[in-house]
Amino acid sequence: SKHSNKDEIIKFFRKTYPDLKIILTLGSKGSIYFDKNQLIKQKPYKVKAIDTTGAGDTFMGYFVGLYFDGNSIENSLKLASKASALACTKSGSQNSIPDLKDLKKFKIKD
Repeated sequence: SKHSNKDEIIKFFRKTYPDLKIILTLGSKGSIYFDKNQLIKQKPYKVKAIDTTGAGDTFMGYFVGLYFDGNSIENSLKLASKASALACTKSGSQNSIPDLKDLKKFKIKD
């Protein structure tokens, strides 16, 4: 099953590369951050998706930018998930990536 594949992936990377910090993006199933000590799940935000092109790139760009700007893993995951959800509400890829101003205006339930 897909669930066991995800668990196997986590187990493999924790054993083989214990010092890595990894994010699994799971599309409509959210995302998971893990390292050797912790596992943090981020739920997806439901939107009326028009085009999912660029959603993963949006997620990763936001996560990396936010995390290296001093945000916690949890907050970076949450905002990256919201940004990727917002990106899905527009057609195309580059023009669908929201800027921070648009993200702050985006109302979506936590």
